[in-house]
Amino acid sequence: MSYYCYGGYAPDRHRSGIFSTPLLITLCRNFNFNTMRPIQMFFLVGLFAIATTASADTGAVSSELGAFDKAMLNILSRWKIPGGALAVTHNGRLVLARGYGFADVEKKIPVTPQSMFRIASVSKPITAVAVIHLMEAGKIGLDDQAVAHLLTMPDIGFADSDPRLWDIRVRDLLQHTAGWDREVSGDVMFSPLNAYSQPHVRLINTMFQRQLDYAPGTRYAYSNFGFHLLGRIIEQLTGETYYDYVRQQVLEPANISAMRLAVRGAERKTSNEVTYYPGHNEDAHGFNIESMDAHGGWLASVVDLAKFMTSIDGNPQPPDQILLDSLTKLLAPPVMAGKQAGNHASDAWYGLGVGIFRSGKSASWSHGGSLPGSLALVVNTGTATTWAVLFNGRPSAGDATLDDISNRLWQASNGISDWPEHNLFE
Repeated sequence: MSYYCYGGYAPDRHRSGIFSTPLLITLCRNFNFNTMRPIQMFFLVGLFAIATTASADTGAVSSELGAFDKAMLNILSRWKIPGGALAVTHNGRLVLARGYGFADVEKKIPVTPQSMFRIASVSKPITAVAVIHLMEAGKIGLDDQAVAHLLTMPDIGFADSDPRLWDIRVRDLLQHTAGWDREVSGDVMFSPLNAYSQPHVRLINTMFQRQLDYAPGTRYAYSNFGFHLLGRIIEQLTGETYYDYVRQQVLEPANISAMRLAVRGAERKTSNEVTYYPGHNEDAHGFNIESMDAHGGWLASVVDLAKFMTSIDGNPQPPDQILLDSLTKLLAPPVMAGKQAGNHASDAWYGLGVGIFRSGKSASWSHGGSLPGSLALVVNTGTATTWAVLFNGRPSAGDATLDDISNRLWQASNGISDWPEHNLFE
């Protein structure tokens, strides 16, 4: 089974005065649809039909926010996804936390706001904040040579490597400008190499023996491998595992205790983790997610992600876990070829682990993620509202699905003028 993975922006669109945020979408698909047997297809269609005709909703209902409920139910129905969850914050308060549909269709287990999902590439902003903590502690700089921080990693070889490796800065890894382009040379994170023992060492040595696809710092090309390296740099600088450092320095300060790294195999699911329903002949467990920690390996609930989002939203309450200057750097346009410029257009770019869209004087930022059986999206609207949404199914039209999810939730958010005063965090 061969997975082809890609990432890109779904640019902002103005529709009836409603605009969506740019999405960074990471899609990992198996295009071998011809091997799908009729009985398999019938089984999947049957599951989705059950899920959308007998759905259950959980979590506190808010009459003022009914537009979000309508949007979520329409998404499940249109895309035949078994279940999803949504958390919305406004001015630092958790105003909505709801589950929709089923976490497990066969067992009729409903999704709740505490259900755990794979968040795929929404892991990248979490890794970026971990790097920012190291930057604020003076242990790393954005313009440091990235590979210099890997010299202490055992069994990593640099012989016969592309000399341009030494031109890669830490900011290039964060901004996808490091020189790897999976449209040209493939995504090693979903290659058979990732199934072997010691995958970190094997993957890094394999990539370091290849020529870069372009000169570092000169253009944008989405790279899971770049964030994989950031995870290993974190470990070399701290002497801790990536998981332990992120848990202590990023998650615990945001009062997040349940998030953990995903493991491979349906039989090894963590407590309260949903069942995944992949699309056409995909395998929700057919890849080594354990080595994808820093770029796509986290499990979270929507409430966990809401806590994370409010911990870096620039609002005074609750207090942010990173400095205002660091938040400015997180959202700044990339510096490429000696000048600041957007990656795709003057109003959209990829910052330090998040996609940014600028409209007038305000800027929203977001990140999307996708794996077989999983869709994820976090959004900061730039107007005191954030949301996190997770699903346990992924249609074959994954990018179109995330675009539709974004548009519907933006429309729901923009239609609310009277936000409730309650706070479900308390």
